Amino acid sequence: MKANERTPMFVEVSDIVFEAYDVIVVGSGPAGITLAKSLEKSGKRVLIIETGKQDFDTDLQDQYGAMYGRGHFDGSHWPGHWVRALGGTSLLWQGVCAPLTQRNLASWPIDRVDLDPYYPVAAALLGRSTEFLTYAAPFMTGFDFRPFSYDEPVRFGEANLAAFKVSSAIHFLLETTVNGLATNSARN
Repeated sequence: MKANERTPMFVEVSDIVFEAYDVIVVGSGPAGITLAKSLEKSGKRVLIIETGKQDFDTDLQDQYGAMYGRGHFDGSHWPGHWVRALGGTSLLWQGVCAPLTQRNLASWPIDRVDLDPYYPVAAALLGRSTEFLTYAAPFMTGFDFRPFSYDEPVRFGEANLAAFKVSSAIHFLLETTVNGLATNSARN
């Protein structure tokens, strides 16, 4: 994107006044955009910092691919799953999803019922019917048939771009990587 094509939602690092924002969100993927929209509804001004550009950039993604491995995955695994661009990894998502079951959470400190209030919200954000959230049919002893949703994927950057262009509460700082956080004594 050329400098003269920038809209007010995109800010330059040289123009940032961090104190003008109530919250700074790192990453513009599904979680970051959803959080920013929720904060906007509660009257907060939000700055989203994103390593990538507005559109997918192969060179930038390849540079990110040169990172060192994390855990048991080498540097070639995560770059293929983490997209550095507005909308984050939703740019790769194929639209397949299914809710977890209690069996999936057997070793977790939460139960499926703890997630139940959030599933309809997530279904709406992902453009999914809530019908698949609770559907189950006996399949074989110990197993139920539970369908996956294969609807079209939501590209969070594209899907929210028009709303972001008119929002005075959400701004994006693109092509900027957060590599550490330092808090003040008030931790704000």
